Amino acid sequence: MSGTPANLATPTRFRDSEEGGITLLGIMVIALMLMIMGIAVDVANAYRHKTQLQIVADAATRSGLGSLARGEDATTTRRVVLEMIERNLPVAYYGQLVTDPATELQLLRYDATAGTLDRPNEDAQANAVVLRLQRSEAEGNPLPTLLMNLIGHNAWSLSVTSVAVLAPTQRCGNAEGIVARGSLALNSDPSGKVGFAAGFCLHSQTSLSLPEIAQGSSLPRVSLPDPKRCESGCAKGVDMWASRPPAGEGGSDLRPMALNFVMPQTRDHVLRLAEGFLDPAVTLLEEKAFFATRPLDGDPEALREVGLDTEEIEKGDVLRVTPLQFSQMRERPSGLVYEVACDPVANDARPIWERTLTLGGNGGPTMRDLVLITDCAIEMDSLVRVEGALIFMVGPGEARISAMPGATLGDPQTGCNPALRARLMTLGDLALPSSLALSNVSAVAGGNIRLERSPDRRPVPHTGLVLHAGGAVTSEGAHHFAHCMAEPISDPLLPTMRVIANVMPDLSDILPPQAKPHRKIDMPGNQVKDLPALGMPRPGS
Repeated sequence: MSGTPANLATPTRFRDSEEGGITLLGIMVIALMLMIMGIAVDVANAYRHKTQLQIVADAATRSGLGSLARGEDATTTRRVVLEMIERNLPVAYYGQLVTDPATELQLLRYDATAGTLDRPNEDAQANAVVLRLQRSEAEGNPLPTLLMNLIGHNAWSLSVTSVAVLAPTQRCGNAEGIVARGSLALNSDPSGKVGFAAGFCLHSQTSLSLPEIAQGSSLPRVSLPDPKRCESGCAKGVDMWASRPPAGEGGSDLRPMALNFVMPQTRDHVLRLAEGFLDPAVTLLEEKAFFATRPLDGDPEALREVGLDTEEIEKGDVLRVTPLQFSQMRERPSGLVYEVACDPVANDARPIWERTLTLGGNGGPTMRDLVLITDCAIEMDSLVRVEGALIFMVGPGEARISAMPGATLGDPQTGCNPALRARLMTLGDLALPSSLALSNVSAVAGGNIRLERSPDRRPVPHTGLVLHAGGAVTSEGAHHFAHCMAEPISDPLLPTMRVIANVMPDLSDILPPQAKPHRKIDMPGNQVKDLPALGMPRPGS
């Protein structure tokens, strides 16, 4: 047959038909690939923007905590948070990220024990910042998609929350060791050694210098923001930042206990307490804690003998006495605040005895469970014992307290009875004799603290010694430090050591539901009708 039937396809037509099928399949594959790429690109872009929101939210809440730690009010703290947001995510570009500052930016009280948030009050100040940031259709600033709008998804709604809190330190409390805002150098005497019982804590914000650690001694717990600033004995065969205790050290370790301490200004802490104890119109939480276990006790006749009025005297009352009156008292009733003024000035040329408060004893504890606030230097004779007392030294220059052999601060039996703890606080520098820091003594100084060597140059054992310095801490001679294991790790009268931490407590009762998009109103005739529910007849059927 010379011709081809008209109804039979030629090879060319078969080929053309196949090419058409391949072209259609290729278009479908390309479309599918573009859709997958679009999803991947847009999802990655949304994740990147959400991560950016979270970073800024965390930075803003931490900035707010810094404001709270400085003692600034709620208005200032809120402004600090909003300024941090604006600095990183300007409203002009990203839109309003905090939809309602009254509810989505809150200053609350965090209970570290229960892990819950509550409203602050007079007894529990704010220590947490809660923040929610969102880009949403409700606020008109959602994150536009790049390719997914081809399949009808035009924008992402993103939301993040951040809760930053000032939480007490967990590894070491504020009554377990030595804390210095400046440098910490133990034992400036090259011939001596330093020793530690297990668990003793050291913290410095700048640098730490340790001599050779005595043989058989445990290693302390050390916190230092920059490990490179640990000098001398720190590097002698000791892996300071080991993740587990060195072999043979009985479970102690040198891991950093906290690298982001929020340290209060120590001088401000001392001044606030001293002024609060003196002012009858101010009742501090620390004052309540101190007098809660210290009754008004003693012979009031001892006060009348030196010319003081004791009518209607109550626990916590302030008695203003001269150095002579205070020195001559045969007994000093507990549960009271004694203000003793020498009125010294800088470069005071008066003889030392005219600006010194001399404490004498009669064989028993002469100062127990009371508060002494003085600008005098203090001298103690061999019979004086100070137990359970709080002493403020508020004079200019270095605070000077000296004692004859036999005088004691804290527990005279070198035990760990918390009721006998003596607390010494100064506005400036403090020179602390080793003989007065043997057991159950806390010293807080707005400036530097110098722990003196023993007169006979023998190693000095310290049990329950706590030092907080707004400046540096140095020691002279050989010392051995141990903390009181039976005591709580924190003391309400000492500066609070806190760290900034991000937590995620239950926020269901704290933050309101997120804003919903406004209902769109369609133009007449363009309403989109919903499909009928299953089992329902269609309209007109």
